[in-house]
Amino acid sequence: MTKVECSIDVTKKADRLVARFTANMQRIGSLARLATSGQIDLLKPISFGKYEGAAADVFRSAVVFLHAAFEDVLRSHLSNPDKRLTFSSGSDIDKALHRSNIDPAPFRHLYRPLTQMARRRERIVHHADLPAVDATAVEPWNMTDQWQFCMWNLAVLAFYYQLLASTNSANEVQTKVHERIRKAMTAHVDYGHALIEFGNAAPRRKETGEEPMDWLNRLSGILANLSAHTRKISSLLDLKSTEFLHELLTPEEIDTL
Repeated sequence: MTKVECSIDVTKKADRLVARFTANMQRIGSLARLATSGQIDLLKPISFGKYEGAAADVFRSAVVFLHAAFEDVLRSHLSNPDKRLTFSSGSDIDKALHRSNIDPAPFRHLYRPLTQMARRRERIVHHADLPAVDATAVEPWNMTDQWQFCMWNLAVLAFYYQLLASTNSANEVQTKVHERIRKAMTAHVDYGHALIEFGNAAPRRKETGEEPMDWLNRLSGILANLSAHTRKISSLLDLKSTEFLHELLTPEEIDTL
């Protein structure tokens, strides 16, 4: 009888964790969509991929919510939560996982983006997101910030699904979603490299004296590469796509849809 009651309590606790995580991630997605919708004049970018004022602050709020979602998931697995753990370092995450009797090895590739996110959250909440101690003006939210925010989002999702896998709680759908998120992270790194190449295109032309048509052709190739990476990431994260359903269901099951 005692075991049954314990099992029910754990299930309820797990259900509450899923509900909180889902609500937080939906809130973050809503904020990001609001900031990039282009439907509100106050939130429109001042130039390509660059936001100031309210729009930039919407992204900053999303970073704070994202870190809170990650911290809640990790702390929820601690039997005796330690308030001294801030999760701003890989060693803190290691300690938390060890205390939960979870092998940290499968998580360690996520430590870099997760600790970067923690430091940015600290900067936003406690230092007004000023770039330096002696700075007096907040910088615009730019393409680099946007790339990092997307990577942090993917890293939090990957951490959550790895946690399910490491605690033997993941079902088949969650396992497939985890695989796709990891692939999306790799594609996002490739996208970042293409962005850097795009940013270096104009300075390189000045340095090398590249002919205008050659430069335009190369720039066109870079933009096509960016578009291809964007489509790949979107496809991987489209969990309602026909492709994803085919990964999960047998032909007979698909015919019944």
